[in-house]
Amino acid sequence: SPFTAGFNLKDGDQYLLCSDGLTDMVSLDEMEKVLRNGKDVCHRADELMSLALSGGGVDNITIILCELRKKRWGAKLT
Repeated sequence: SPFTAGFNLKDGDQYLLCSDGLTDMVSLDEMEKVLRNGKDVCHRADELMSLALSGGGVDNITIILCELRKKRWGAKLT
C-alpha cells in the first residue's frame, strides 16, 4: 500500500526528494549548506546537481526541490 504522511506547512519550508545519485555523492552537511544559502530554489537545485556531478556522478541524479512561499501563491500556510 502507498505511504502517506501529513505535514504542518510553513512559509519557507523546503522539501527535497532525490535519488541516491545525490545522497551518495554529497554529504548531508553540504546539502544543508546549499539549502540554507538563501539563493532562489532553481539555483539551489542546480548547485546540488553540480556538487553531485563534481563528486563523481556515478549514478543517475534526480532532484526535486520545492519551497513553500505564502506570498507568491496565496496559500494558507502557518
